[in-house]
Amino acid sequence: TLALVDEGLLDLTGFKTPDPHAAFYAREALGVKTWDRYDDVIGAFGAMIQQILSVGGGDEAEEEPEQKINRFKPMVRHIGPFTLKKGKSKNHKLTLPNYIGSVRVMVIAAQDGAYGNTEKTVKVNKPLMVLATLPRVLGPEEDVRLPVSVFAMEDKVKKVEVEVELTGPLSMVGESKRTIRFEQPDEQMLFFDLNTGMSEGKATVSVKVKGGGHTAHYDIEIPVRQSRLPESRSMLMLLEAGTEKSIDFSHFAMPGTEELSLELSSMPAINLKSRLGYLTRYPYGCAEQTISGVFPQLYLKSFLGEEEDLALKSTTNIVDVLGYIGKFQRSDGSFATWPNRSYYNDWTTSYMGHFLIEAKRMGYDIPESIYDKWLNFQKKDVKGEYSSHWYYGREWYEKARAYRLYTLALAGSPDIASMNRLKNSLLLDKPAIYMLAASYHLSGQKEVAKKLVDDYPHFTPKNRRDGYSFGSFNRDQAILLECMVVMDRKVDALPIIMQIAEALSSEKYMNTQTTSWCLRAMLNLDILEKKDMDFVALLDGAEISSGRSQLTFKSFQLEPKRSGNLKIQNNSGGPLYARLIQSGIPSRETVKAEQSNIELEVRYLDMKGQEMDINKIEQGTEFYVDLTVSNPNTEDPLENLALSVVLPSGWEPNIDRMDAPTQEAETDVPDYMDIRDDRVLLFFGLDKKDEHRRYRWRKWRKHFRFTVNASYSGDYYMPGPQVESMYDQDVFDRKAGRTVQVFRPGLD
Repeated sequence: TLALVDEGLLDLTGFKTPDPHAAFYAREALGVKTWDRYDDVIGAFGAMIQQILSVGGGDEAEEEPEQKINRFKPMVRHIGPFTLKKGKSKNHKLTLPNYIGSVRVMVIAAQDGAYGNTEKTVKVNKPLMVLATLPRVLGPEEDVRLPVSVFAMEDKVKKVEVEVELTGPLSMVGESKRTIRFEQPDEQMLFFDLNTGMSEGKATVSVKVKGGGHTAHYDIEIPVRQSRLPESRSMLMLLEAGTEKSIDFSHFAMPGTEELSLELSSMPAINLKSRLGYLTRYPYGCAEQTISGVFPQLYLKSFLGEEEDLALKSTTNIVDVLGYIGKFQRSDGSFATWPNRSYYNDWTTSYMGHFLIEAKRMGYDIPESIYDKWLNFQKKDVKGEYSSHWYYGREWYEKARAYRLYTLALAGSPDIASMNRLKNSLLLDKPAIYMLAASYHLSGQKEVAKKLVDDYPHFTPKNRRDGYSFGSFNRDQAILLECMVVMDRKVDALPIIMQIAEALSSEKYMNTQTTSWCLRAMLNLDILEKKDMDFVALLDGAEISSGRSQLTFKSFQLEPKRSGNLKIQNNSGGPLYARLIQSGIPSRETVKAEQSNIELEVRYLDMKGQEMDINKIEQGTEFYVDLTVSNPNTEDPLENLALSVVLPSGWEPNIDRMDAPTQEAETDVPDYMDIRDDRVLLFFGLDKKDEHRRYRWRKWRKHFRFTVNASYSGDYYMPGPQVESMYDQDVFDRKAGRTVQVFRPGLD
């Protein structure tokens, strides 16, 4: 076989030309399984140290060479296998894409147990070449300078015409064509000014050059995206039988980002599209948030009908997550909050298994090995004692244990002995009681379940800030509703159904856990009487839809409008709930600094540790983003915090130095770090404020620092850094955004 691969791409992983002989005849590694706990021990001191020991003795443990960074687009070609007879040679012609750089040509051969390989590095160039660079992403309403390098490699290339063509949400500022001259083979650089409008999407920049009888071109595709998340606002109308209503609306979102939709339902409105959109667009992606995004989608087809657009997309979303959740599972079968973490999360582990049980019940092909490992862990762990309940409070642990027992009962493996033991606890709140009662009910002990619900004096925790199970009052109401349906207590369930529907249909904040539980509880109901709908819907006098529907819910995607009038006629025999939903990106002016129950200090420091002005920075400057987060509360710890730093398009994080400790300041290590093209996300928790803390690993103030580089000249918008609790709307500190400039030294 013959392969040509970009050297820069190979260097990203230190790839070596395959050597079949060395692989098949390699020395055997030590045939003993060896374990150590060095990762855990060293991690306790806060150092980001990976595995430091190598065991065995095989050829695989050689040190990798230093990696090089190559911004060229990768080039890969592969042909074969083919046969070459003894003493013969053969030529192969390959057509390469528009590429400048260096490729490695690799040949691998095998015949009857004999193996060979060879390689050669070849430079790829042309008499006339061009290279252009842009940031990885751009934002709306930004100015960026496009640097274009033109290479004349022959004496006859003297006069070169350069032209830039744009498509998508990019426009040219100034001339798009220029002419340059070469006295000898050389390289010249010129700049073109570009501007992004208010819309977003994929932009394409095509740079074409011609001269000396040669042509070349270079294409760049770049996303123009909003750094802020879409918001949704809705207006609800309740129409009694035989009535009509109309509302006037004006859209709040920036032009080009507006979306407009209508929901009609004969049952209490639950704001389905908006709430589901919140789950699927949630920006972080821990284990709980991943599952919450798809858990309600298990029931969309039965609720909406097979042909509804949301229902059609749900299958793909669920299958994708089923293929992904293994990254969160630990070797013992439990689940961690983030991939590859050394400690598991009690509530998340039960939540993951609950999702797998329901997905299997709804006909999905679940990963059985993951499910079996989870089930074995639940059976083993439910019998043990939890060593950390002292920190969160034992009442929260008892609630998690009740959930674990409930999932075991749902899986058909109830643990009666553990259920009896938990029943004697005096620290069960109402949701825990109902989950335990539902466990008894599923196990066939219905009288015990009834007595437990009717007679048990439930416990009320003093601290309602439930960081242990990501909970809230409405989430707990949804748990009660699910358990009541399981135990066939329909009369008790009806008032809670109305409470949950009212909460979902309001503009009230709900975290991902609460939203998922509430939607699941409502979508999976079979105790409400389902009534047909008969309606006429008009937008600015034009009919959207009309007629009778046997479904209890229908949604319509409408043409976006800046303003308009919606009119609904209800011809049904019962009430009709209509909701107009507006979605889009709010303007920058509406984003203001605000703070509650947590403190974030942001500083920008030069490489000597001195504060600097970032409003105007010279291109190529490297500096620190320095962040300190503090918990001012002396009573409660703050769990599940997310610190988000969205960088301007012209800045790039220096990933190689992200975790490196500095001499200027001691820095902390987050529980999890997510580094993306345009942002750095840190996840961690803070202890309650205590200047004389007993446990040094629990800090009430944490300090983070990472390096960025002002890489691309232009004027960019930088959203303000923010820290927030992912499950408590009352904990946040959001800084205001600003416009920053990166200028070329000596030119701007």
